[in-house]
Amino acid sequence: MFRTIKSAITAAVIAFAITPATSQALTLQDGLTPAGGTTWNSLAAVSVDPVASLAYIAQLAPYLDQQAYILPNPFDGGPAGSAFNTIMLTEIAGNANSNKLDLCSVDPIACTEIFSGSDTPGETASVDLSAGTNFFFKLTGPGGTFFSNPALNPNNSDHFLAFKVVKSGIVTITPTTLGGGSIDIELLAGDLLIGIEDMPLFNIGSCQLDRGQCNALVAQSGDRDYNDMLFHARVSEIPEPATLSLLGLGALGLRPFMKRKRS
Repeated sequence: MFRTIKSAITAAVIAFAITPATSQALTLQDGLTPAGGTTWNSLAAVSVDPVASLAYIAQLAPYLDQQAYILPNPFDGGPAGSAFNTIMLTEIAGNANSNKLDLCSVDPIACTEIFSGSDTPGETASVDLSAGTNFFFKLTGPGGTFFSNPALNPNNSDHFLAFKVVKSGIVTITPTTLGGGSIDIELLAGDLLIGIEDMPLFNIGSCQLDRGQCNALVAQSGDRDYNDMLFHARVSEIPEPATLSLLGLGALGLRPFMKRKRS
């Protein structure tokens, strides 16, 4: 069973107190592949919520590689195991109150919740990844179920895009949603920002239906703004005693899950 812990977070800088020193941070950036011509700044041009989108895109842009990337599928816990730490940055989406993000191990497939519909920007979560175990992300909501592995999605579409943090610093993100609010976050080079599109992505060029039906599907598809859920991700080393304790958890690969919740 997963053990979930919830507590209040401070309004000050969210600096991952549970994360080891900066020198011990591991990179999430190995194995990423470029995602076509999509860039961080181009997301603002396709958003249906330009005011909120432009705000967070502009504030985070100086810290990021502009190129969007596809996550390795699957990714693994590393040779010695690792700690996956995350903060929800925004949910600019009509399905924000319903979308749920899971982290799943591949063999056997077993998932644990990272963020739920009731969570808001500033929520933090941490889960330890077992050595030699493979993982992927899954988003479930009214728009459908989508995976960080494009091969599992309709039309092999990319519903998860990652952006590399290449400059360390502390940034204030405001507003975090259409309703306002702000959070402060410490970014470290080697971190990722991961954005999700929570609606089907139809490509009219590959549509096998008649043209009218294809146009209707495209009109109902996602807008590819990848801000329906955007979260910050960092992987760090696990202290030796914790790493050893992973051996008793079998093939599941996921250690007890901790969540810190805004009061």
